Amino acid sequence: MKLKEGNFCEFGARASKDLITFTYQTKTRKKTYIYIYDIKTYKLIDKIDVTSEYRIGLVCSISVQGLNPDEICYLIYRDGKETLDEYSTRIVGREVWNDKSRKDNEYKVYSAIATDNYTFKYKKPGILPKDMIIYKLHMRGYTMKHGLNRWDKGNYKG
Repeated sequence: MKLKEGNFCEFGARASKDLITFTYQTKTRKKTYIYIYDIKTYKLIDKIDVTSEYRIGLVCSISVQGLNPDEICYLIYRDGKETLDEYSTRIVGREVWNDKSRKDNEYKVYSAIATDNYTFKYKKPGILPKDMIIYKLHMRGYTMKHGLNRWDKGNYKG
């Protein structure tokens, strides 16, 4: 596996040719790693130490050569804990509903890289902008439960 400085302009993990570039932000300057897992078994394959040479301020970007984006998933160790990549293009680990074997992996979900480029059938919607109706909705006013205080409406409690 060969490492080099990544592209600080685009966050998330991006695959191009034989490189995968991981770019993410931390809250502190503590040690950070990228844990690489096998996408089928979720077993740890490698741990990439993201040193200060791959960092500008609180943003880290590293390009890795020698990984197949279709065979790996990853988690970022930052600020003292393993986290998902908030800019991930794909999440894996919950493909089967109520899968009992997920307990073995402590119910983790992993970031992955979407490599398939979906082509839409139509490039633009068939409705003219002047004929469109756009609805604006705020979650606090769209809660299923009744009788909640206003702070519990529109979130996971309501």
